[in-house]
Amino acid sequence: MFRFPPLGLGYIAAHLRDEGHTVQIVDATFTGEEAAVAKARALRPRVIGVYSMFTMREASIFSRL
Repeated sequence: MFRFPPLGLGYIAAHLRDEGHTVQIVDATFTGEEAAVAKARALRPRVIGVYSMFTMREASIFSRL
C-alpha cells in the first residue's frame, strides 16, 4: 500500500487494532494534500492523529479538515 510506510504510525495502528479499534492511515506523501483531506473526510473518523516531519509542521497544523 505504501511505498515507504510510516513505521511509527504503523506500530500505533497495529496496537490499536489489537485492542479492537478500526484504524486507517491516510498518507499525503504520494497522494497530495487534496486527496488526503478528501479521504480523511470520507472516513468520518471520531479521532484524528497527525504526524509530520518537523519541516512540514505548519502544513500539518493548518490543514483544512
